[in-house]
Amino acid sequence: ALPIWDMEDVVYFKLNSRGKGNNENLTQCSKEKVKEFCSLDWKLYQHFNRTFWQKIHATIGMEKLQEELKALRDMQRERSTMCLQEGRAINITHVKDDNLKPYQSGKAQIMGYNLIPDRKST
Repeated sequence: ALPIWDMEDVVYFKLNSRGKGNNENLTQCSKEKVKEFCSLDWKLYQHFNRTFWQKIHATIGMEKLQEELKALRDMQRERSTMCLQEGRAINITHVKDDNLKPYQSGKAQIMGYNLIPDRKST
């Protein structure tokens, strides 16, 4: 059986996401090396992805999943408006609170957030 969680238990903001334009195109040779290096991870992913979809089809079905997904996205938009000054992730150069700035490594720009001040402790 699938776990039963309230929407409040699974609503989230992306953490450590990259900004647009930060993805590098890999050469075909590099892609093959990554596939080889991560082959066990890929096999695990394929197994659990397959069993996940089998359980979805056997329990709630695709229509109910789509309804739940829409409700989750609606709640995420609501929380973004309620908690985030800009309502979304922003470039690190615009994050005002140093304690909320994500760690930066390499060339990628990791996105951050400005919280609405009276919401920090709630």
